[in-house]
Order: sequence, then C-alpha cells, then structure tokens
Amino acid sequence: MELPARFVGDPRLVLDPGEVSGCLRVWVNGKVVGTRIWGPYEVDITSAVQAGRNEIILEVAGTLGNLYSKAAEPCGVRGKATIWVLG
Repeated sequence: MELPARFVGDPRLVLDPGEVSGCLRVWVNGKVVGTRIWGPYEVDITSAVQAGRNEIILEVAGTLGNLYSKAAEPCGVRGKATIWVLG
C-alpha cells in the first residue's frame, strides 16, 4: 500500500479486513500490529505505517472449534479490506 506522508502519525489508521472466518494476525512492515480471535477484527495500524510503500499481511488460522467439531469450518478472509482514516 502506498501511503502519503500526511497520513503518518496522525490521524489514526484502522484496518478493517472484511469478513473473517477464524483467527486473524495482522503484520505491517514486518511488525505484528494485532491479533484477533473473534470479531470485531479491526486493527489500528497507525504505529507501524510509514510514508510511501507499506506491506500489509493478513494471516488467518483455524480455531480449536475445528478440532472438537464433527464438521470442519473453513477459515479465511472474504471481501475487500478497507483502511479507515479516523480523526
């Protein structure tokens, strides 16, 4: 993601990954900025972004529910991710 310098530091930037099934870990520029095991899955990425190019990785894993359930639930991200500018 390319980020103009005016968005670094202030205002806050919050990543909404869209529809998530499973556990979510968000990496920005090699730094873990959030882990969510249930919704809401939004993560504040303000502290990890920089002006210019940024790498955002969404890592999704299944839950223990699949281990104990007779029906395996798929995990993943569906839809479009959005970055909200707050403030």
